[in-house]
Amino acid sequence: MVRIGSLKKVCNYLPGRHLLTTWLFSIWVHFVLLIGVMDLNRHEVPVSPATVSSPRDVKSSAKDSPVRRLVVFHVDGLAPLRFSAHIDQQPKLTAIVARKGSWGITKSPSYITKRQKMLSTFTGSYWAKGVGILEQSGSVYFVGDPKTAEWLTPLGNKLRAFTWQEPSWDKYSYMSDDKAADEWVQKQTLALLNTKTFPEINRDKAVIMIRFVGHDMSGELEGENSLRAKDALVRILAMITNIITVAEDKWNDQRTTFAILSDSNESPIVTWGPAISSALVPEPNPSNINWKSPYTKRRDMDRRSVAPLLACILDVEPPIDSVAGLPIDFLEEKPRMKAQCSSKTATQIMKLFLETAKHHQSYGRIKLTTLWTSITQKSAIKMSDIIDGAYEDGDYLGVIAASKILTDRCLRGMHYYGEFKRKFSTYLLLLTVLGWTFACATWLCPRLDIDLGPAENGPKTVVYCRPRVIFDIVMALVSTGLIVVCCFDGLPWRFHSYLLTPCFIWWTALRDSQYWMKVYKCSMHPEAMSFVSGIYVAFAGICWSIISDRLSLSLLLVGTLTFSSFFSMMKTKSVRLKIWLLTSIPFIVLLHDRANEIDEDSGLTHVMSAVAWICAVSFISKIASAKLGDSPILVANVISLIAILFKGTSGMAPASYHLAWLVALFLPLIGSCNIIMRLCQIFFSLCTPFFLLSTGSEPLSLLGLLFHASTWYLAECYSNCENSEILKAELSEGDEGTRKFGTNDSRRVFFYMVYVILATSAVRITDNLIVYNGDFTKLDEQIVSVTWWAKGFVPILCISCLLILLWKKSNGDELALGLAVLFMCSLMSFLFLFMVLAGGEEQNKLQWSVSHYFAGQYISIVTILSLPASYVLTVPSILSKYISSPYNQPAHTS
Repeated sequence: MVRIGSLKKVCNYLPGRHLLTTWLFSIWVHFVLLIGVMDLNRHEVPVSPATVSSPRDVKSSAKDSPVRRLVVFHVDGLAPLRFSAHIDQQPKLTAIVARKGSWGITKSPSYITKRQKMLSTFTGSYWAKGVGILEQSGSVYFVGDPKTAEWLTPLGNKLRAFTWQEPSWDKYSYMSDDKAADEWVQKQTLALLNTKTFPEINRDKAVIMIRFVGHDMSGELEGENSLRAKDALVRILAMITNIITVAEDKWNDQRTTFAILSDSNESPIVTWGPAISSALVPEPNPSNINWKSPYTKRRDMDRRSVAPLLACILDVEPPIDSVAGLPIDFLEEKPRMKAQCSSKTATQIMKLFLETAKHHQSYGRIKLTTLWTSITQKSAIKMSDIIDGAYEDGDYLGVIAASKILTDRCLRGMHYYGEFKRKFSTYLLLLTVLGWTFACATWLCPRLDIDLGPAENGPKTVVYCRPRVIFDIVMALVSTGLIVVCCFDGLPWRFHSYLLTPCFIWWTALRDSQYWMKVYKCSMHPEAMSFVSGIYVAFAGICWSIISDRLSLSLLLVGTLTFSSFFSMMKTKSVRLKIWLLTSIPFIVLLHDRANEIDEDSGLTHVMSAVAWICAVSFISKIASAKLGDSPILVANVISLIAILFKGTSGMAPASYHLAWLVALFLPLIGSCNIIMRLCQIFFSLCTPFFLLSTGSEPLSLLGLLFHASTWYLAECYSNCENSEILKAELSEGDEGTRKFGTNDSRRVFFYMVYVILATSAVRITDNLIVYNGDFTKLDEQIVSVTWWAKGFVPILCISCLLILLWKKSNGDELALGLAVLFMCSLMSFLFLFMVLAGGEEQNKLQWSVSHYFAGQYISIVTILSLPASYVLTVPSILSKYISSPYNQPAHTS
């Protein structure tokens, strides 16, 4: 048995030895959440539903299908606005869209890769593992790049691919001649159509896919709105027109259906030929204004709905993994054909729903998962029988209507079962965060007497918990009850530990509630922000994260909660703090506008407005302070703005990245010794590369987290209830623009540490961590992991070094260090919360890499905080002998 004396000796080597219990408990809590990340957004592909008992399938005859072959043109990087802007240059395509065919826009989430979009065209799912409609086709031909051919190979063994070979790769490389690559595709396609070497091309249900990569290639090289990209699109549309003309002359049997697709998040779709509805009459639809001509009705659809549409055109069974409905308005007005396709799609989705429901209900006896579902297994089978009866009676319109209802309800049911664990984890995490807040108050609130002053209360120590029999018994019974319900409802055993975590946290918080309840008395003072208010703001932050996609609501909520604290900050007499606030506003606003998607006119407007704003702030700073000793922060803002403004423009993206990283490495060398200016400069140096690697939503999250930091500081002001003005400052006789802080004020030091932590940890999981701009291969897997570590490990490393430095320089007590560590761990919980709220049933995006990301953060925190000498990594300012350091001056307190 280990002796207590030996244990104390071991504790002496740990950071915050008196906080050992709190430290170990926090690591355990967040480690449980780390293990649970694999279950939050896990996508479970059901077993093949071939063995599921289901009503008889509606059979159709091959004679009913007027389509013999399908030709699909795939144009990489084609956006709807660019297509509509150049379609007028091809009269044949304009006539097709205006009179012969149907057009619209396919939509897919931003995190879906090109490979997943391509496969969903034939499988109906972004995560399908089974074969699609290509295996049921008579013959399949592909003309294009080798990478796409590799993607399509698993979908069937009938594929015959015509791609440029490795010896010719230099000529048709993605980094070389886009025109030569498109011309090669056109030449090979015409040779395929005009030769008799491939008689299989005339078989029934033949699929020919032609992919042009020149437009996307030129857009990546010189910009999406560059002249080269526009010329490439015009050239590709002319090639498509030429191929269509040759194909119609060759076959001339009116049994060929054509389609034009792309791989953008919102991409145009144009289809015409047999089985396709003709263009509808114009409608007063505002969405059509963006299309120059013609103004016919637009029919939008989910990207995955293309697969059942193509299956209906070819008269084959829908893919077994398809999770999208049939776009019925794309089909011609033949009720029997529409009824056949609708019933087959509904039957396939119903089988998938039955297998999903069976999979989720195969464990327990208490079927809580069926309480809120939109459709049950029995009702689905009953509705399918109704569809079969209506088809036998010839009520085709009834079949179409009933099939649509069955499809929608089954899709909602699958979505419900897929989201059940996610919702369970979301509510669990909300309870954990709330309980963790109370637990922090229980452990870290000092044993103070409200009637005594701060000096009479003595040093602040950690409150140790003592056993309380009543609370122990009650919480044990509650925990046992939740575990039993969890077992009977068929959730995995790992969820038992997830239930135990918040129960244990609340257990600890309630049994010692008298300590944090003392804090509530301070809220009676009109100028004090108590810890209870901090808890309220924490809940508001959670609500803000839920509605963060709604910009107006989130800004209203955050602005209402933080107006008083921000107004108090602006009332301070610090000129440099005001300058920093002013210069950071355009920095954040411009970052939120996706710089890589702006055109020339808006880009010029941004540049002119930024220059005007910088000039105005410089003039104000010149008038307000004749001697600005910490001017590098203003220079850093200017450089950051320039780097961000030129990001994504023609040929300037690599330069902006290098410039931003150069600023990040150079700024600490010329930084100020003033603690406020020092933190501001490090904030900009760390956030600039972080934002350059982001995708657009992180700045808004940064604002919310910064406001959250200010409320946490207000929540820590309860120890001095009589005078709690935020960020008190006394002006010295020599420098009226410099603020002085008490170096032994641990709560203010804690605020600075938390500020830096939050400023560099603004992460939105959907748009930042889990995003793929390329194709998923083993090499890309490594690149994505390195990118995540660069965006996460390096800022945490710098933050931890700065935290140690500030703690040592300010002679802070263990309470400040413990609060900072606990808050950093709590921030990791909020990252999990963001991922849960932003996740969905189909976001299976390299979960192992996400786990590695969070594991890396914990490893860096524990390692760096355990090394006392790690603060040396923070480079001291080389201007320290020219600028007076606040550490060498006596503390100023009020």
